[in-house]
Amino acid sequence: MKIISKRFAAFAAFMVFAVFSFAGVSYAKELSPEKVPAVKVCMINNRVMAEPQIPVEVESKTYYGCCAGCANKLKNQEGARFSKDPLTGSKVDKATAYIISGLGGEALYFESEKNAQDYVATNKGKTGDK
Repeated sequence: MKIISKRFAAFAAFMVFAVFSFAGVSYAKELSPEKVPAVKVCMINNRVMAEPQIPVEVESKTYYGCCAGCANKLKNQEGARFSKDPLTGSKVDKATAYIISGLGGEALYFESEKNAQDYVATNKGKTGDK
């Protein structure tokens, strides 16, 4: 009986985690070059969220994370603060990037608004961003 109880407790904990992890994720119905406010992005999970995230100041730039763990990674891991522009492949600082939402709610970071517009124009009508 104890094994079943432990398995049930583990399963219940996982389900609670899963529900709360994605409850605030925002999904786009159509790929759009509309800018997403950085405050609505967890820059570790690279997800567009419905609610404002926790600000993290690093070298006079502001990054955002959804929890204390993400905030800690942004503060202490330089690589976590950068992404690649999906159009050009160039390295982009997440704090200064032009951010849009992918179809699955993922954050896409661009060097410029023009790159985002070109990416959307190139990918119009597709069912995914990859």
